[in-house]
Amino acid sequence: MGYPLGKAPVKIGEVPTPETMPVFQGTEPVDMQRVLWGLYVGDAPLIVRGCEVTGTSRMAYKVAPGVVYIPSGEARGMLVPVDGATVSTEPAPSSGAREEWVYVDQTGAIKVAAGSLPSGTVGLDRRRVPAGVTATTAAPGIENHGFAMLLGASMGRLGQWTDTLGYRTVVPSWKQTVFAKTFTLATDRLLRFDLRQSMALEKASNYKGSFVWEIIVDGAVFQSFELEVGEIAETKFVSVTRWMLRGEHTVSVVRRQQRDPNVKCLHYIGSSANWPGNGFELSDVGLAQ
Repeated sequence: MGYPLGKAPVKIGEVPTPETMPVFQGTEPVDMQRVLWGLYVGDAPLIVRGCEVTGTSRMAYKVAPGVVYIPSGEARGMLVPVDGATVSTEPAPSSGAREEWVYVDQTGAIKVAAGSLPSGTVGLDRRRVPAGVTATTAAPGIENHGFAMLLGASMGRLGQWTDTLGYRTVVPSWKQTVFAKTFTLATDRLLRFDLRQSMALEKASNYKGSFVWEIIVDGAVFQSFELEVGEIAETKFVSVTRWMLRGEHTVSVVRRQQRDPNVKCLHYIGSSANWPGNGFELSDVGLAQ
């Protein structure tokens, strides 16, 4: 174990048999599994590529060829090739609806199971089968697909908040923590913090309106912004980045009205104009070098 991938096996001795046989040390299956585990983020069975599931004109699903990733032990994983195939399912129920998974097990076999996804398998698609249908084209997909992510690739959105206040609702003036998230980074990463304010004064005023937003990282203020609120509804946007070391971190966002406490500021979200509303997103840009 622990032999480098790509290094040729080396002779470490001989064993006596009817004729003397050399003994080599080289890459073993557990070494390959450790290397594959090191390429991916997380420890969940996921799709690597392909494996699209489509309905057919009968009670069966067509699955495209692909590859899935399945953890195989502590800090180990396997890449399992999946041959394209068509797999049958049970007839539709006579009443109600049935939910079922199309999935792959550790042998690469494609199967269908009603209810929950079997442990240690990769879910390719989850379908709802209505009563009386005779073709899976009438069984819509109801599950987001999970894909294995390479360690150096962007991890996408790590957290998100959208203000739940309604359209033209008065935004509270007092100090509030509107977002809080604890997360763990497997490597040093570059993170992006996107803040959005969508407001307008309730009515024309001789006083200024503004809110201060604080982005707090690991208990300390990382950045703060004061954004003015005017008589005309306006959406303002701020984006900043920061290198973050691997390990556990906390990020929170605190909001308070700064000027003037006597004026009322209204939230602009939705309506016929589809305003974006106040919001915050925490995203991973990629691996720190």
